[in-house]
Amino acid sequence: MYFWAIQRLRNDLASATLSETAAFWSFFLVLLLQVGTFLLTASRSQTGVWENFELWFGVFCVLVGTLWAFISNGGGRGRDFLRRYFSLVWVLSVRFAAILIPIGVVWALYSGTRGVPLETFRPYEAVAFAALQLLFYWRLSVHMTSVAKLQSSAGLGATSGAV
Repeated sequence: MYFWAIQRLRNDLASATLSETAAFWSFFLVLLLQVGTFLLTASRSQTGVWENFELWFGVFCVLVGTLWAFISNGGGRGRDFLRRYFSLVWVLSVRFAAILIPIGVVWALYSGTRGVPLETFRPYEAVAFAALQLLFYWRLSVHMTSVAKLQSSAGLGATSGAV
């Protein structure tokens, strides 16, 4: 299982040595993150303009970001898109969480000392979340392109999925 070592993951993806089991657990953990995030977002008691912006921009980013990743992988001529996509998304999610969780804790403590309710969603928070989503999918695209280039330069063909 890959939690941080993206270079090793990229090499395994390019050489088609990542097992279906490893790819599945990456998918499953990404799915858990998405469900958890949705539940946290849906639990807010108030829905305002900025919450709606963040929700719909998030949906837009997932759709366009996934399309961008597909194109970065070579589009219709690319290989192993889903295996690469879910595996890379998992490692990127761990990396982003390692940065964002401490920032979130500090922000919550700061807001609490200022008397600002944590349920209040402010415009600059929506813009920050939007920027983070764009950054996430940009990095995903960079890594998808890198894997596709590594595979192409190594002269590796399609995989049978039996690895």
